[in-house]
Amino acid sequence: MTDDQKREQKGQVLLDIVETEDHLSALQVKASRLGRSLEHLGKVLQGYPPKALAAPDWDRHAANDTYLSNAHEALSHDVLLELVNEYAATATRLDDLKAQKRALGIVDRPRTT
Repeated sequence: MTDDQKREQKGQVLLDIVETEDHLSALQVKASRLGRSLEHLGKVLQGYPPKALAAPDWDRHAANDTYLSNAHEALSHDVLLELVNEYAATATRLDDLKAQKRALGIVDRPRTT
């Protein structure tokens, strides 16, 4: 492998690490958003009399509440399973990329400001 090919390979690994870290951050934001929706739903359910949660009143209330309107997504088993699986796969990919980085001899240099 030529020096140019080695540099290109190192650059690609570093780029992949940055992109994977960004994706992992985005998944963390999504998980946090879903968690806030579920937390809000719990607070609403605790604070309302049971009869106020009947369908017509509930639908009207949920339509005016962003967290409640997103709660159906947070309660979806498929959405949660997809998020968990994607998070795990992305974290594994990041570990693999960092191992490649070490194998290529790339070291983190301390940042100076």
